[in-house]
Amino acid sequence: MSKSLKNFIKIRSVLEHVSPRILRIFYNLKNYDATLNYNPDDNFVQAWNIDKQFDEFFALMRFKLRDGYDLIDKNSQKLNEFDLSEMTRFETVKKRIHSKLQNNLHIPACI
Repeated sequence: MSKSLKNFIKIRSVLEHVSPRILRIFYNLKNYDATLNYNPDDNFVQAWNIDKQFDEFFALMRFKLRDGYDLIDKNSQKLNEFDLSEMTRFETVKKRIHSKLQNNLHIPACI
């Protein structure tokens, strides 16, 4: 798209069709140095799906934290085997994300 060719789209006009959150996810799914092809019919499907996954994940976490808090043994400060494996998995994912961000700010791979 080029302003001189008059084939550009203003963000304000896109926001009439999608929410700012979906638009942010859409832009984060693209590399900053890649060509962005805008097709209003197809572009936002993946962003909507990812937004739905985020919503479901955070709803589940709120449920677990709210309802599962009473089940936690308040006297226990030790990590069990499951906790240790999850911590290891978290650190592995954290290192991969850090590596992708260092490698040309590759946000789509991080999402």
